[in-house]
Amino acid sequence: PYGQTLSPRFANFKAAANARTNLGRPTTVRSYAPNAFRLYEMIGNVWEWCGDWFHENYYNLMRRVDPLPPEVSDRRNARGGTYNLEARRVRSADRSSFDPTQRDLDRGFRVLLEWLPNK
Repeated sequence: PYGQTLSPRFANFKAAANARTNLGRPTTVRSYAPNAFRLYEMIGNVWEWCGDWFHENYYNLMRRVDPLPPEVSDRRNARGGTYNLEARRVRSADRSSFDPTQRDLDRGFRVLLEWLPNK
């Protein structure tokens, strides 16, 4: 959403290995400008827990149309990267996984509000 090159002006992440270009910690939401969808801090800052369970090869095995949710496993998906990762890892498409009971400074979540258009 920010073009070909991600700059520390747009997200909290490490711009280069061994560089101190990030804040070195998470920051509050709305510390950076929103993306083109008007969403804040969707990359960098903290990993965001996802509602689906992690399976190593799920994307290769799932149905292409109307995929079923993955079965329960011992790990949950997380996306978006963290303040302590380089640009190649701070993407909403980048997926990691963690034990759901594990807590750390670089993990968070978003509250989902389902939007129902007026009929």
